Order: sequence, then structure tokens, then C-alpha cells
Amino acid sequence: MEYEPKTLINKTGRKVEFMCGGRLYLFEPGEKRTLDGFVAYHALNQVRTGLEEYREEEEEEKVDYRQLSWKQLRQEARGKGYRVGMSREAVIALLENGREKA
Repeated sequence: MEYEPKTLINKTGRKVEFMCGGRLYLFEPGEKRTLDGFVAYHALNQVRTGLEEYREEEEEEKVDYRQLSWKQLRQEARGKGYRVGMSREAVIALLENGREKA
């Protein structure tokens, strides 16, 4: 079966490592790279890497959360894990990476 090459992105906030075909692949946080079809399929479906397929339209919609007011940040974070008492940095990390900053 032929698989199309795909661009993958690491949105996990941590370094991701996986092996495919005897080769080690490393992705730094925020790194995006195009992989051969089978390797991309393996990373997305066969192992728990946390990598995602990159879509350019997502990049265009990216918001600079550091420029928003505290009120706007809280509104953006509602329903995404925001809790009263979270720091500004924790809310920004939650919105950018889908996780709370420790």
C-alpha cells in the first residue's frame, strides 16, 4: 500500500522520539517536518507519539495570546481547561499547547 508524504508537527511541548524501519526520528517541541508516507502513517497510527498532521490553514488562524488582555484570555480558555486561580502564563500555555504549565 502506498502512503502519501505528510508534514507532521509536534505540539506536545516535549521532545518526541520514535523508531520506524530501524531509524530513530526526533521532533523537538514545535518542530514540523515532512516525512515519507509510511513513516508518517506509523507516527500517527502505530505508536503514541502525540504528533499531529500539520495543516497550513491552522497556522493562518494562530493567535498571539500574549497580546490579549486578561479578560480576552479567560474567554478564549473557557471550555478548554481554564480554572479560576490559574496564572496568566498557565492560561497561555493551555491555549497554545492544550496543556497547563506546571
